[in-house]
Amino acid sequence: MKRPLLLLLPAMLLVAVGCTSDPAASASAASDSVAPESSVTSGDPDASGRTGDADRPPSRAGDVQPAANYEQALSDLLSQVVTDEGNVRYDRLRGDLNRTFRRVLKAVETYDASQLQSQSAKMAFWINAYNVQMLANVLEAWPVRDVSAHDKRFFNQPLRTAGAALSLDQIEHVILRRQSGPARAEQFQVGRLDPRLHAAVNCAARSCPRLRQKAYTPERMGAMLDAAMRDFTGHREHFRRAEDGGDFVFNSILKWYGADFDRPDGTPAGDYLLSFMPEARPGYDALRGALEGRSAAELQKQETTSFAYDWTLNATPSAMPERASP
Repeated sequence: MKRPLLLLLPAMLLVAVGCTSDPAASASAASDSVAPESSVTSGDPDASGRTGDADRPPSRAGDVQPAANYEQALSDLLSQVVTDEGNVRYDRLRGDLNRTFRRVLKAVETYDASQLQSQSAKMAFWINAYNVQMLANVLEAWPVRDVSAHDKRFFNQPLRTAGAALSLDQIEHVILRRQSGPARAEQFQVGRLDPRLHAAVNCAARSCPRLRQKAYTPERMGAMLDAAMRDFTGHREHFRRAEDGGDFVFNSILKWYGADFDRPDGTPAGDYLLSFMPEARPGYDALRGALEGRSAAELQKQETTSFAYDWTLNATPSAMPERASP
């Protein structure tokens, strides 16, 4: 999840994700990772729908075998590094769990997306792929404190995903939001826009709806997206009234992508969001008054509503670096 789609930039140089502050772990990780930096281009898919090796970005996972069951492996990993508040133990991803993470990343890089037939299967894989690649971005750019400082690198660079050269912007906007884009991304598009995706993709920033502790799966896709939306609308970080009891402050997702929440059946964005908002949450009645019956455009024009977004890295306090990378 990030601010509106930016112009795509030429591919950037990539390095292996296996990084850590532990010298011994660094030596171990280096033996399994891509050694040289490589320039990449973003070629179009061939008849099989996959780009050739010369057109794909290099693997960032290094020389490891892909996880046999990537969903289970990802769930096991997330349960160990994501707190109940949605913060991430990046120290563990860089340290003792680095090889496990790279095996999950390798599975995402090499996944055969042609086998994804249902809406649920497509949504599950591409949301998981986005979240895994974003974690890899943070590890690659470490130390990171402000995600927005790496905006172009994180969201625009082509990454090897499902055998194709795809940026995170292309996964989010072209594949999941069904916006127009390059053929290599459009071939993977989901069947319909599901606004709940905005509560599921995680951009590694504090204001992004929290990263879940389990991978999304086709079998539980609907229930997991509903739970993510309840968590999103029920959290004061995303929907609150100002401390003085005056204006309302909403997550900037409603400013950037509010129209996605206006439903084709005529349900306005405000009512759609309220359908998930827990009535027991603090300030529910006031928030209902601000949201009820209002379209995204009306919410954005309300003089009593402002929008905010905190791009600080979603690291646990112990894992937050003291300084940021240049």
